Amino acid sequence: MLTHDLAVSIGGLILTIGLLFAARPLIRRLGPMHRANAPHRLSIAATLPLDRTRKLTLVQVDGHHALILTGGASDQLFPWPAPDNMFRNAMTDATTHREDIA
Repeated sequence: MLTHDLAVSIGGLILTIGLLFAARPLIRRLGPMHRANAPHRLSIAATLPLDRTRKLTLVQVDGHHALILTGGASDQLFPWPAPDNMFRNAMTDATTHREDIA
């Protein structure tokens, strides 16, 4: 009787572990990071290796792009292209400066 209970318990444990391993791909697919309707806020648009140690990466975050230079003495972040308001402000400053000179 004791061996029968032990065999049933071990069989149930093996079955439970087997079901967990079988369901693992489904759980990963339905996990919070892989929802079909979830917006992807961060993505890597392109990567360009410059030399053995340095790499230039174009990333997109919420529709904005940035260049990241990694692998040198220090990593650097460059917004690219410049936001529209930066360009407008620079043009306004240049026009204002030109009017002051004339």
